[in-house]
Amino acid sequence: MQMARYEPQDCSKFARLQRPIERQSHRLTGKATGTMQSSIKQSICPMIHSRLREVVPIAKASEACAIVTVSMDIEQLIYEGEQSRGAARY
Repeated sequence: MQMARYEPQDCSKFARLQRPIERQSHRLTGKATGTMQSSIKQSICPMIHSRLREVVPIAKASEACAIVTVSMDIEQLIYEGEQSRGAARY
């Protein structure tokens, strides 16, 4: 019997892979899905906010360091430019 092109094929036995775990999410209906989504949001959102509170000061400090580094590079170029211009006069 030949399978239609749009049907998934299990090639795990040929590749010596373990059979994928069957997913049950397609059996969930409206209320269960909504409850699951809200519980996921309630548990994940505080974790995300906590990590963002930790990362924001680090990002701001990195930005400040980058600005200082660029400023120092520009000052060095200006200094070298003035030195070479001054040497050309004499």
